[in-house]
Amino acid sequence: ESCNRVNELEDAYEAFAQAPEETVILNHLGNVEALTPEWCAVMKKFATLPNLYVKVSGFPTADKQFVSELLKFTRDTFDPKKLLYASNWPVVKLYSSFDEHFQTLRDAFGDDEDFFMNNAVRAYGLTL
Repeated sequence: ESCNRVNELEDAYEAFAQAPEETVILNHLGNVEALTPEWCAVMKKFATLPNLYVKVSGFPTADKQFVSELLKFTRDTFDPKKLLYASNWPVVKLYSSFDEHFQTLRDAFGDDEDFFMNNAVRAYGLTL
């Protein structure tokens, strides 16, 4: 698991790329607050890594247009088998509520069992 600030993402990419045999989970979409060209570019690089999963959480929810664009970019950029639901509880209370965050992700991903469960089972090597 890796929790990085946006300005650390390029270094994180370089590190993760050097260990393709290790499963890496990037938390909170890299703690994005704006869809800058730099963030988009490094996230596209992350999407090429076979060992990387991304937790979809940690984003501010007040700006609905930002959220919509962020989630669209995420769905368009990453293999759907590499995206993991994350509640970010209890930190989510700093910028949203659990219910609002959860509903936002249900609106974006439907009730996709891969997103909400199966991808995490695979990423963490769990058995059910």
